[in-house]
Amino acid sequence: MTTPDGNLFRRARQFLRDKPGLEMNEEEIEVVNIATMPLLLLRQFNDKRISQGLEELAKIVEEAKQ
Repeated sequence: MTTPDGNLFRRARQFLRDKPGLEMNEEEIEVVNIATMPLLLLRQFNDKRISQGLEELAKIVEEAKQ
């Protein structure tokens, strides 16, 4: 799934910030579900809030693009 800025994690964080889950459409829910998978699987994110973990993942993606 592509995103306008190419950063799925930042897009998911924005959706979570802007809308309650019940107001999200199917595509927005899918983006959030996909983006949060690493937070569930990687131990380094166990003690972080979802928004904090998504922000860290977004930065990692942006750094990798440079």
